Amino acid sequence: MKYALIPVYKLKRFSFNGSVNHNLILLPHPQEKRIVTINEKFISIELLNRKKEFHKKIDWTFNGYGRLWNYNLQYADFLRQRDLSVSIRESFIRDLFSCLHNGKLQPEPYPASLRVMNTTRFLIHNFDSIQNTKTIINGLASELQFISKRLEYHLMGNHLLENGFALLMGGVYLNCKKWRLKAEQLLMQELEEQILNDGAHFERSVMYHQLMLFRVLEAISYMPKESALTDYLLSIASKMISWSKVMAFNDNSAAHFNDSVEEQTYSADYLINLALALNSDTNLKLSLSDSGFRVLSSASAELIIDTGGIKPKYQPGHAHADSLSFILNLKGSPFIVDPAISTYNIGEQRNWERSTKAHNTVTVDDENSADVWGSFRVGRRPVVQILNESKNKLTAEALYKTNNGLTVRHTRGISLESNKILIKDDVICKKRPIGRFYLYPETRIIKITDTSVEFANGILLLFSKVIKVDTFKYSYNKGFNRQIESSGIEYIFTDSCVIEIKIV
Repeated sequence: MKYALIPVYKLKRFSFNGSVNHNLILLPHPQEKRIVTINEKFISIELLNRKKEFHKKIDWTFNGYGRLWNYNLQYADFLRQRDLSVSIRESFIRDLFSCLHNGKLQPEPYPASLRVMNTTRFLIHNFDSIQNTKTIINGLASELQFISKRLEYHLMGNHLLENGFALLMGGVYLNCKKWRLKAEQLLMQELEEQILNDGAHFERSVMYHQLMLFRVLEAISYMPKESALTDYLLSIASKMISWSKVMAFNDNSAAHFNDSVEEQTYSADYLINLALALNSDTNLKLSLSDSGFRVLSSASAELIIDTGGIKPKYQPGHAHADSLSFILNLKGSPFIVDPAISTYNIGEQRNWERSTKAHNTVTVDDENSADVWGSFRVGRRPVVQILNESKNKLTAEALYKTNNGLTVRHTRGISLESNKILIKDDVICKKRPIGRFYLYPETRIIKITDTSVEFANGILLLFSKVIKVDTFKYSYNKGFNRQIESSGIEYIFTDSCVIEIKIV
């Protein structure tokens, strides 16, 4: 609220007169997509799978593809694009700083934080080739001063961590004790709160978890080894790696619950290799607990189910109404998947991607188990609890009241055996429930009846006590604004049904 009442319209200029630390060791990024393409007529920018052509000069305020696309433009990831000359990258970042200083582009702490880290990386790797290092260093210092005064305590979560990591990297690079100490205090406080006992980042998204784990590992790489923060970050990294490994399937794909999608993050294997190079403990094995996820597995099946409800209660912006939804890999390949996300823009698509209907669970009257609205808002929440669990068996319950006043009690039991999975859905409600399974795009159905579905890979679904089984089409999200057509299975029942998944 304070920031809304006291907006900042220009980035205040800050003249830096100290020395810089050229010895920072920053972690390598994996090979990334080309962001900028330049020809005689246009500067073409491709972000989030959407391309925009600018005539001669980039419009840093362009908002035609939504706020997230503009944020990504502001992050200045082009500074890491090695096939762009240093002089072109320098001209772009100087132009961006100019827009921020003259008020054409309003500074915001989150994009400023990511821009700080990209700018620092650019300076370290290209210092001797940059024509006007003073201008860029002053721009960097201006951003750090701005972030230090506008920490995003009102948004918390990954935003506040990004603020902290930006202050830390910039403070160490510019040898500024004030920014570095502020960052150290903030990060130790926030990581203690945001990393749960089972190692998960508390927003319960693999995407944000992996992004924050990379930040933790990178800070370890450039902080002094004797620092108290380094020791703390090493312990945090080992916990986070444990959760990453549990939430990754044997094919190295991740369980993309809540706001999460493939193209926006790092793989668990990539992060583990970085951690190994930093002498971080990658062998810690923590049992899933606070995050609310549970794993059932056999030689041929890997199933991860969400029994955690809406968390964290005070910052649920990246949560979905997906209680008791699960993701299933069979014989080393994806089978039942989460559709994932394609946009943060307010509208029908964002509403659907967060809805109960868009997940592998049960709906009544197509109503949501949680009141997800806007782009990052949650009102009413379900009460979700595990009733009993043992090795490869679990029963959990979601109790909620829908927006139209229906009270729903959904109990789901899952039992995993060597060659089959049993799923039992019990629903207490005045209206008829519908269950849905979202299939991976490469999954091919060869036969369907009112009680069974047969697949080309030999998998067979058998339904008991159902009224009807049918298929539907949906768009599986490979990334932001990148979708692939796929199919799903829908089953209608009265109050109780059993689904057997036979694995051949």
